[in-house]
Amino acid sequence: MSPPLEQRIARDSSFEQLYRLHRRDVYGAVLRDVRDPAEAEDVTQIAFLNAFRAMRKGEHPDKPRAWLVTIARNVIRRRYRELTRRPQEVALDPEVAAALAEVDGPTA
Repeated sequence: MSPPLEQRIARDSSFEQLYRLHRRDVYGAVLRDVRDPAEAEDVTQIAFLNAFRAMRKGEHPDKPRAWLVTIARNVIRRRYRELTRRPQEVALDPEVAAALAEVDGPTA
């Protein structure tokens, strides 16, 4: 059963206030770590979304700024791990491509 409308409005309002108070601090901390404004915006947005979900489950941090920055840094780590797991793309050497075209049979 979902909470009454008044509780949901109060919770959403408290999150909005949390966002307004700390968005610049969180973005600045993330930007210092990733050094890419677009990536910092993405990470900040994901961090606040994760914080919103945590607050919906009843979590209320004592030190919200530190809590939000920790969430953001965890997002950075997760994204970095995902990037390192992906195969690295390299350009196909035209000479190798030509040599492969001449091979009859299966290739690796």
